[in-house]
Amino acid sequence: MQLKNDNVSFVWTQFSRLISYLSTRAQDHDKVKTCVAEVIALQTCDRKTAQKRIKHQTCPELKEILSELDMKIRNLYSALPANAMLIICTGHGDTPLVQRLRKMLTYEEKIESRESIVKALEDLQAQAEVALCFCCVKH
Repeated sequence: MQLKNDNVSFVWTQFSRLISYLSTRAQDHDKVKTCVAEVIALQTCDRKTAQKRIKHQTCPELKEILSELDMKIRNLYSALPANAMLIICTGHGDTPLVQRLRKMLTYEEKIESRESIVKALEDLQAQAEVALCFCCVKH
């Protein structure tokens, strides 16, 4: 979407590939199990060590999506005229995974380690509620 007049120019975009990836991953039962296991590991292990290990294990597809997003933001910033403001809001975290776990707990009768999933859901819900906003003026 683009809004332009003589005094103001406003461009809005949404980078949807990441949310599409997260939604697709939330539908894959094995990937959901892996995500829950990672959250449980973070709860029981040294947090810094576990986070470093998970960071190095990020799947190539997600790395590619994040790299592409980084490139698009850099290109957008480069195309801005001087004194233009760039505002980036992340919106939310991995809500498709949170929704999937809630659905599992509500509708699936046979759930192994229900207590662990509830605990993982609490952490994932807290992470999903975090949003970030970045703002800068190009000089």
